[in-house]
Amino acid sequence: MNLSLHDPQFITADFPTTLNMTLSYGHCTSLQISPCGHYIASGLLNGAVLIIDTWSNNVTSILQNHSMPIVGLKWIYYEDQTNDQFDDDNIVVGLVSWSRDWKVCLNGLKKHTMKLEWECTFPGGIWNVDIINTGRINPISKVWQDWKLIICKVEGGICFVKYNKEYLENQDSNKCIIPLNDNDREIEGDEGYTLCCCNFFGGRYVITGTSKGWLQIIDVIQCKILKCFKACNGNIKGICIVERGFYEENELKFGSHIVPISRMIVNSSDRILRQYDISNWYELGDNIEDWKFDIEQKYQDVVNRIQWNTVKFSPTGEYVCASTQSGGGAAHDVYVWETSMGSLVQILEGAHEELIDVDWGMRSSNGNVCCISANGMDSGTIYMWGVRAPQKWSALAPDFEEIEQNIEYIENEDEFDMVGAGGNILNEDGIEIDKTFEKIKIVDVVSREDTDARGFRFIRGCIIDTNLDN
Repeated sequence: MNLSLHDPQFITADFPTTLNMTLSYGHCTSLQISPCGHYIASGLLNGAVLIIDTWSNNVTSILQNHSMPIVGLKWIYYEDQTNDQFDDDNIVVGLVSWSRDWKVCLNGLKKHTMKLEWECTFPGGIWNVDIINTGRINPISKVWQDWKLIICKVEGGICFVKYNKEYLENQDSNKCIIPLNDNDREIEGDEGYTLCCCNFFGGRYVITGTSKGWLQIIDVIQCKILKCFKACNGNIKGICIVERGFYEENELKFGSHIVPISRMIVNSSDRILRQYDISNWYELGDNIEDWKFDIEQKYQDVVNRIQWNTVKFSPTGEYVCASTQSGGGAAHDVYVWETSMGSLVQILEGAHEELIDVDWGMRSSNGNVCCISANGMDSGTIYMWGVRAPQKWSALAPDFEEIEQNIEYIENEDEFDMVGAGGNILNEDGIEIDKTFEKIKIVDVVSREDTDARGFRFIRGCIIDTNLDN
């Protein structure tokens, strides 16, 4: 359905309210919505990764690169905005998966099929993986290059993995792994084990959370810890950052231009979600010593003392959602807060089990302008909340009035005539206009708009062909 035919309040809906559907394709342990909103990646208990088409609700691809339950998934998406050609060379689509088999796999989309690009089995478990640089596709050799990941390991802390031509020739995974500097090992041990990571500042820096409540800012180029901050006394379970867009030489850097402010939220085991205003980081630039951790809001349930499994910002940064852990009936809900005032605006109900992973999509997913997806712990079912609204044709014109039933109307003979007796064009008031003085307006129906009706930048969706042979 075209967005222009919707109710304006439906178009501008910021958060979902209704459980629209459930999907059950195996036992889902982790999920991630694609940036274009067309697909959902679902990691299963048996190690398989399913790519589900949200328009048909069918499985379009199966990736079987793991032998143990999937821990996490992350989509890779980059579109070259300077390239106006609608081909497969200016868009990079990939999927990173990590599992309990201590393996990290990178799959890339080539000729509408997901192919394994890189894999590595580490000597210990994997906590978290994030994408620093999405990379690009060489238009001549068709090779995906210049990508870079950060991997948070159980043993040895974090390391960086980047594209290496020698690896493609020798198939040696260790050649593209860069550990932290040895001088920072002692600092990392005193502050606990690294449990989660998240990149920011356009991939220039990475922030990690430790088991003793410390936040560490790491320089990606130098592979060195630059700043540490004590956030809490418990384990830091997750970090999520949303960046406000900055323009430099007509190019959007860092985040999205629709995000009003740069924010970071930290999920810890002390049952408190801490939200920080990090806008001054971008204003100060590389003066990391002057960066401040200003707490903007704290979210908690002081009555039930609920633990939070996963926390995620909305694409606009104006809302944040979190899935609950244990605590009776509250463990079946997803809480949604408004980030400016810190008020609770919605509790998404409908699930009958504890929800683990949660993701927020703001693209056209199965007809919804925004949706939140979460997977259940017991059954592995995927729950999707969206916005339901009837189609209203009055959105096409401000003076259009909808009626409950048809009424009889007798029109005048010349009521809708556009040409007068002298052959001149009539305006809306029925007055003749001379063609020589009136400019005919040309409506452009070919050029693509930069943003949709909600102000979101258009993302050219990818196409993944159905492939269930794996």
